Amino acid sequence: MRIGWVDFSREEKNKVTTILKMLGVQGSVDELGIGTIRDYFSNKFFPGITVLQTRAKYFVLIPYIFSDAQKQKYNNKREVLSWINKQEYKLVRTLVNEDPNESGIIGRRSLIHERAVKIKPSTIYWNGLRTIGAIRVPECTINYACEKVYLESRKRREISLKAESEDLKGDDKDMLREGRILFEPIHSGYDYMNNSSIHLKEHEAVYIHRLFTTSIQTKNSLMAFFLNNQEEFFDSFSFESINASQLPDKLKHHYGLARQFADFIYGAHALYNVIYARGCDIEDDEINDKFKKWFDEEGYRCDIDSIISESNCTRDTMVFLRRFAKCAAERDITGLEKAVIDREREKKPGRTKLNRKGVYQYDPKARVHDYKLDYRYETAKTIITDIFAGLEGSHG
Repeated sequence: MRIGWVDFSREEKNKVTTILKMLGVQGSVDELGIGTIRDYFSNKFFPGITVLQTRAKYFVLIPYIFSDAQKQKYNNKREVLSWINKQEYKLVRTLVNEDPNESGIIGRRSLIHERAVKIKPSTIYWNGLRTIGAIRVPECTINYACEKVYLESRKRREISLKAESEDLKGDDKDMLREGRILFEPIHSGYDYMNNSSIHLKEHEAVYIHRLFTTSIQTKNSLMAFFLNNQEEFFDSFSFESINASQLPDKLKHHYGLARQFADFIYGAHALYNVIYARGCDIEDDEINDKFKKWFDEEGYRCDIDSIISESNCTRDTMVFLRRFAKCAAERDITGLEKAVIDREREKKPGRTKLNRKGVYQYDPKARVHDYKLDYRYETAKTIITDIFAGLEGSHG
């Protein structure tokens, strides 16, 4: 089977490409169809963050580029996006030259092979910029933004022609001097193209910190809590690291459910690998031991009804989770295995891996979802670390 789409627009194509790329990122694999619940908690804790984001700097680089785009001249709105994409590509070399050993520079490999970046930073960060309130029009798409830039360019040209024949007054004078602002202002006059590092400058860190901690969609999130309470920021998303007692009541409630669900569903994914390995006649003692430990230590005990209710998951997900929880509570291993096998068949008809020897080959070094859900914590940790480093003035 092949995946395709009708090419309505470059923006729609970018969305599909982004989704396909996310399928290859740890944390996005969803063999058992629990993505709705994973994303529910992810959006509660880290709104505006996605697994494709790499560094906090792009939260300011995109506004810089669009601000610069407003000063250019265009013949049509398609030229705006083309100009922006070219700037994004040029910026890769600037960032690499400035910080050659730093990770997270989008397009580094594309630069080596002298080809365009498939998924542009603007596409990866656009929803995040909307979520934190950096974009002044909440529902603004990239295409809409490009159209506004083009219309402003045309308006500025008309006013410039008018200025040649008469004195400007009022709104026309303001428009020519300042233009319409798409993004919350950061710092004017900054030469981002020749003077950029992947590290945040202090004023940039202040800007991002302010948006994450004050914007309507983010101010009550775990992201904002960490940014406001640096001493509570830890290295991993676990009960051992995060002091849940310090969290506000709503966050504490959701954090408790999220940790329960991460422990609960890990057993289902471990069992998935047990069945997968056995069906390929491969002995994987490590994954067998992981599942046995989960089963013996009753890692399946959680408030599954509250998780189902709050996440508003689909009915088929609800049926699977309750079935799996019931079999676990009854110590019914056969029932657990059948629940997992049936669930994969339901979610991936014709593309199942379990018990299909010769079609798929199990690899103990590349198990399916052999990790606990962290709800985008690892990505958020990188963004938060960048912000704190910028606030401390570590990079000017």
